[in-house]
Amino acid sequence: MKLRSCLLISCMAVVPLVAMFSHKIPRDWRLAAQRFARGEGFARVASVARGGEVARVEEPGEAEEPPVPIVAIEAPASPPSPHPQAPVIDSAGAGARDDAALVRADVERQLVALGAGAFECARLPTGGLYRCSCRVSADPSGQLQRVFQSSNPDPAVALRNLLGQVQFWKHRLAAQPASRVELPDTPTGRR
Repeated sequence: MKLRSCLLISCMAVVPLVAMFSHKIPRDWRLAAQRFARGEGFARVASVARGGEVARVEEPGEAEEPPVPIVAIEAPASPPSPHPQAPVIDSAGAGARDDAALVRADVERQLVALGAGAFECARLPTGGLYRCSCRVSADPSGQLQRVFQSSNPDPAVALRNLLGQVQFWKHRLAAQPASRVELPDTPTGRR
């Protein structure tokens, strides 16, 4: 009985102390423990070198590739992007503003048809991105709502992405079987 009590008390004190101060364990000890846990064993983790790194014991037949100089590695040429990377400038012509207004009206009409409300599409104060958001009721009572957000340098693209998210969510909801909730007949819940 005394042994069990002593073991219990020591575990209640030692384990939390180890957890609290585990970040104080030297790096080379942690690396050695990790390599040992991976199955490399004590034969491969030989000793601690002066630089704080764990030295490996070379086994016969194990050949390392010669290091490749950094200068010899060239970055692959990136293919041209189909989308422009520059942000859309606000001082666009009246035609562009009319198109954006038409797109916004069309997307908002479709979102209303899907049950969305509380639309917002505003330019972020940090720069060239527009953030669009809306709310959709997640339950028939309307008390639980899901918020959708989309951002893009082009407000029309951000609105279309928002519409796509709502359509996908509605499609996924329609594909799920409805769960039936049974209410009790009596106030105590007994039938």
